[in-house]
Amino acid sequence: PPPPSMQASDLGRPQPLRWLLSALGLVAIAVGAAWVVSTLVPPPPPPTLEIVSTPPGATVLLDGAALPGVTPLSLGNGLEVGRSYAVEVRLSGYQPWTATFVATTGTTRQEVPLVPAVAVLHVETTPPGAAITVDGAVVGISPLDLGSMRAGQRVIVRAALPGYAPAQLDVVIAAGVTPAVLVLEPIR
Repeated sequence: PPPPSMQASDLGRPQPLRWLLSALGLVAIAVGAAWVVSTLVPPPPPPTLEIVSTPPGATVLLDGAALPGVTPLSLGNGLEVGRSYAVEVRLSGYQPWTATFVATTGTTRQEVPLVPAVAVLHVETTPPGAAITVDGAVVGISPLDLGSMRAGQRVIVRAALPGYAPAQLDVVIAAGVTPAVLVLEPIR
């Protein structure tokens, strides 16, 4: 039987207030669920790039601009998700390392094994034929090329030839070829 407030003619007719209250209840439930989900599920972490070089102490450039500090270094401020960044890592005596980094949420750790720069010490003397020492070790007769050098290395090159006063140079090895020209003066 219908409730006492309803009449038999009301049974087939929709109840506007009941529908309105049901719709408002569903909206309230949906809004409440969205609020609960938004407060319980944390937003994704911002993009961070950690650069760890071997050896440490390298300078990092992001899009051509040097960043403060040296490796190991963590970059996070201002990185935008989805954006590409040019990253360069530099350390004296090593070849520069470059890569493109596309920022994603969370932390990306980039290991950077720096490769020693190729360096050659080219020694010439006037006159040629002098015995050459580098840091006190005999290495050969001039002219000669020493390819086992490290860029950034500081060495003392000494030349000796009978009948001539010895000559000496303090040389900082650069990447590529570093010339060392020693002029020997005859002993009088």
